[in-house]
Amino acid sequence: MITDKLPDLVDYIEGSITGAGRYDPDSRTLRWSIATVWAGQSSSVGYQARIAKGSTGQIISNDARITGDNTLPKVSNTVFTTIGQPKV
Repeated sequence: MITDKLPDLVDYIEGSITGAGRYDPDSRTLRWSIATVWAGQSSSVGYQARIAKGSTGQIISNDARITGDNTLPKVSNTVFTTIGQPKV
């Protein structure tokens, strides 16, 4: 299972999730159930989001968590992004 709780300044774009995922708007969390991934294999997931208006200069951070039957829980690297001015 992969989970990603969206930061406060980020809004999920409905229908954009890829892979076997779902979005829970109450908890603002994306969840993917991934089949077994063997050594040397890979899998990918994704989604699109919108940054809230009026958030220029704010810093958002995000990470994801992976849990499974045959692996220890892992947390991804945390990514920090400073929101810039929109291009006109």
